[in-house]
Amino acid sequence: LYRRAATVWMAAFRESHSQQERNNFLARRERCLRKSSKRAVSGEEWYLSGNYVGA
Repeated sequence: LYRRAATVWMAAFRESHSQQERNNFLARRERCLRKSSKRAVSGEEWYLSGNYVGA
């Protein structure tokens, strides 16, 4: 949810022309990214290129 919100804030940043708005959007985006939970990926969940043997 927070990562999606961060994406929306970045879109607003790109559309903005005011430096004050841009700074505000970046600050809000950073807050969302800090609140987002980082998903830990175990070694069994990812594969290096060329190492995947599918079922």
